[in-house]
Amino acid sequence: MRLFGVSNDGTFTEYSEHDFQAEHREKILEDWLETNPHGIVEGQQLMVIGRQVTTNLGSTIDLLALDRHGDAVVVELKRGRTPRDTLAQALEYASFVEPLGYDGLEAILRRYVGEESAVLSELHAAEFEIGDGQAVAFNKNQHIVIVGSDVTQEIRQTAAFLRKRGIDVTCVEFGFFKTARGERLMSSEVVVGGDPVGVAAPDVAPMPKTTKDQFLAACDEAGRKMFAALLAHAESKKLPVHWGSRGFSMNAELDGSRVPICYGYPATSVFKQSIYTAFADIKRKVKDGTVLVQGCRPALEAAGFITAKGEMKIMLAGSVSTDAVIKILTDLEAGVRGKGLVGADGGDAE
Repeated sequence: MRLFGVSNDGTFTEYSEHDFQAEHREKILEDWLETNPHGIVEGQQLMVIGRQVTTNLGSTIDLLALDRHGDAVVVELKRGRTPRDTLAQALEYASFVEPLGYDGLEAILRRYVGEESAVLSELHAAEFEIGDGQAVAFNKNQHIVIVGSDVTQEIRQTAAFLRKRGIDVTCVEFGFFKTARGERLMSSEVVVGGDPVGVAAPDVAPMPKTTKDQFLAACDEAGRKMFAALLAHAESKKLPVHWGSRGFSMNAELDGSRVPICYGYPATSVFKQSIYTAFADIKRKVKDGTVLVQGCRPALEAAGFITAKGEMKIMLAGSVSTDAVIKILTDLEAGVRGKGLVGADGGDAE
């Protein structure tokens, strides 16, 4: 397959396929998948709860995740192992995960996020926007996802056989492309599986969206002061605000598309009373988004934001400067509008 970028004047820039392992340490792909769990299997949202999880046999699972239904997903990178070793290792990991109950999964999550008070059910409900009263049966089923730049015929054939026998194995093959200028692209293709084996999706009704009045009523005095000012600023600047079941996102609008700048949560949410950045969306959707994000980090830190798994957050309690926070978010929104969307003028993703 040949891959081209197209500039404004119609000029093609070819992306040539490269050997990923020849140019990157194995850890890099694991980093990328951990940061972008939505990109592991097309159309399937995942929530990572562990990385390099040690099993009872002393081996380590590359990534352990949960899907919307609470089922465990073992993500195994093929690396340089033989087909037989790759499949045997993945099955061994699934056998370790299968008997884990809720407490076992929550213990893994707490080690991963570094918070002893983290509640698995709350974080899972917030991640997938599952409404109150909707029960989730955690780890009722287990899924295996094998990811590699070369999923061999031996792996494909054996994985297809396992699927026929009711073991959910999905194989994802990725390609790595570069231009002469060093611009990068990744492709991914599900070569075996893609849909759960013999598992019907539960009927989960979406939660009703909150309103501005309901949101502010769920905040304390410090939260109401900050959020009232931030929402008034968004209204005055005509920045789109999208309301969810608990909180909201403030967005920049570019060419009819919305790019989240930040998220706000009330005291009653699983994230407590806080503002979170939307760095992941900015890096994915905006040209030079990574540079833009890195440039605003010092100002956010000076205002009291702290790092939170790739994002930054600030807990709204005590003496947080409303003006300082709004100025930084305003500057970030202006930077997003100034950069434009990835691909809007023939540019390429980072």
